[in-house]
Amino acid sequence: MEKRIVIVDEDLATRMTLEKMLTEDGHTVMGAGKDGFEAIELCKTHTPDLLIINPDLPVLSGIIAARKAIAENHIKSVIYICDESSEINRKNLEKTKSKKTVGWISKPIHKEALHATIWIGCEQVGVIEQLEKELETLNKKLLERKKIERAKGVLMQEQLLSEPEAYKSIQRLSMQKRTSMAEIADLILLGIKKN
Repeated sequence: MEKRIVIVDEDLATRMTLEKMLTEDGHTVMGAGKDGFEAIELCKTHTPDLLIINPDLPVLSGIIAARKAIAENHIKSVIYICDESSEINRKNLEKTKSKKTVGWISKPIHKEALHATIWIGCEQVGVIEQLEKELETLNKKLLERKKIERAKGVLMQEQLLSEPEAYKSIQRLSMQKRTSMAEIADLILLGIKKN
């Protein structure tokens, strides 16, 4: 389960430690940065599977940088790392809420905790993405089915066909013209919109 990862933290030692842990775990670190602007640029350039970022970065917060990368579809998931002196408060948790946020880890970072957060979090993101694709496919099929039903109704009314005859007519045209039944239904429905 190798991931392509971008690391962003203002502390060089943290970036180096993370890079070493991640590389040892079989991941590829695509880049490392020290502020939110670098985070955005690195994510645009590399479109990583995972962004590991400190939410409390100077100038541009890691939360805003991650939100921008998420909004522009430059990352698949994000893990926030916080300093041991920082509190993971309710306000920050609310700000980072997203289906792409897979977790929070605290410094000092323990390899086992990092590994578990990446593995469990990225698996969850993968499941969510798969469900969204399936839902999109089902919605598309439902819309196509509705178009076909409406087109059948038009043929039944205009050509005085039975429901099975109207369906077979759409099906036959679809096969003859080597296009989908939904495309034929669109054309039939376009015909009634002109009238």
